[in-house]
Amino acid sequence: TIRPACDSLGEHAVISVPHLSFCTEKYWERAHILGAYLRARYHLIVPKVPAALIVIREDNTSRNWDVDGLLSACEDQEWIANWLSAGVNIICTSWTRFTSISTVAWTVGLASVFIAGHGAGLANIVFLRPQAQVIELDAVNHTNHNRQFYGLLAQDLGLNYTKIWVDANGHRLADLRPLSNCTDRRSDGSHIAGQSAEELTAAGILPYNTPAAINRNELDFLVARALISEN
Repeated sequence: TIRPACDSLGEHAVISVPHLSFCTEKYWERAHILGAYLRARYHLIVPKVPAALIVIREDNTSRNWDVDGLLSACEDQEWIANWLSAGVNIICTSWTRFTSISTVAWTVGLASVFIAGHGAGLANIVFLRPQAQVIELDAVNHTNHNRQFYGLLAQDLGLNYTKIWVDANGHRLADLRPLSNCTDRRSDGSHIAGQSAEELTAAGILPYNTPAAINRNELDFLVARALISEN
């Protein structure tokens, strides 16, 4: 249940959101309205220089899963300079709960390509303009409990979304279908109502703890392919 700010009657408006509904397409079907509002609210414009935004997690105290190789790329000034000489701006960022929403909005608004490992940072793709490229990196061993909801969000926002599966050695793997996605329903069709270990397992919400990495050649390929696709 969500309780937003008080309405004109001085009472809380209550919106009931079914448990685990974020695993369903219907949950995200009006996200494009929010995206349009946010881009207008923060006066986001199309950048003059193509930019690839790489989201990293420098502080792993609250979450210990990320894709190795992103941080080392962002720390390599020569690599960033080489892309800039080719006319592409590489922007690396890391957000915390103390980062202002305006800072997030203006940073994401610069991006032609958004690259991140699976995680809450991908929710900020709402600030991307339609047709921008989103690349979500995930560990190949997570295919049996795939969290597909950022793809559903990207779809409603009109973004070009790709999930890339990688292994612990930094290699990109081919499309691994069929996937087992998170769900709000049991196999018999009944709704999953709680958050016990058994219920989360049935929903496909399992721990993300498998090592994953992206090597530099693969990262270069993904950036280049996304920029070509956008043009």
